[in-house]
Amino acid sequence: MRDQMMPLLKVERAMSLNSWSLAQDAFLVSLKNPDLPNPPGIGGSKDRFNVYRNNVAVSLRDALGETFPIVKQLVGEEFFAGMAQAFVREHLPQTPVLLEYGGAFPRFIERFPPADGVPYLADMARVEWAWLQAYHAADATSLGAEVLAMVSEEKLDDLRFDTHPSLWLISSEWPVVSMWLAHQGNKTPDLSNLPSGPEYGLIIRPEYDVEVYVISASASRLIDQLADEQALGAAFESVADISGADPSADLIQFFSTGCVVGLVTS
Repeated sequence: MRDQMMPLLKVERAMSLNSWSLAQDAFLVSLKNPDLPNPPGIGGSKDRFNVYRNNVAVSLRDALGETFPIVKQLVGEEFFAGMAQAFVREHLPQTPVLLEYGGAFPRFIERFPPADGVPYLADMARVEWAWLQAYHAADATSLGAEVLAMVSEEKLDDLRFDTHPSLWLISSEWPVVSMWLAHQGNKTPDLSNLPSGPEYGLIIRPEYDVEVYVISASASRLIDQLADEQALGAAFESVADISGADPSADLIQFFSTGCVVGLVTS
């Protein structure tokens, strides 16, 4: 008898899970659209649900403001609130941890027409998001360049590296890394002396504090190649076409900033 009941129990369970999934979908749709009635199963007046909906929106908007404070400062409270509200309508959290909310914000800014007048805004958001991810990344012990002495010369070209889990690279047509640095500790930073043209940045937390560096185009490419498990010889060749490239100096910077946590030899 029990064996006969098992298929029925499985069907009932599947139907229950499906109903729960549909209820969740309806709740999320209503949460994002104030013109819709209360979702099925939610009692009380629409006004009461609107209060809940508004509290959710405000809390998410505030969370974005905490994650992207310089973006907020650059455009002002009112503009940021409107932009964040538009983002929240399209992107509700995928996890209960608010620190993980906002990864899609830079891409959203890129296609948010009112922000077109601040063309570097999306890249600034990328710097701030990278900083947060580096801050919360796993700990790891960095190695110094002296470990290269342990590798025989004939194996250097094939050498690969394990990189620090907090490592992020930034590439922008705008000097957003310098701009970020100028804002640190300054409520009214002087942005009149920023460099012009493209800029590359390295963000990493080798110990307790997140470090942010402006690096060269060749260093950015070399570190990107090595972080992608490219062999050292091929990574050196990849920067050969960059004017003024000094791959040996870039490799020293790769180590000195704490990027390396392990060597991979064949």
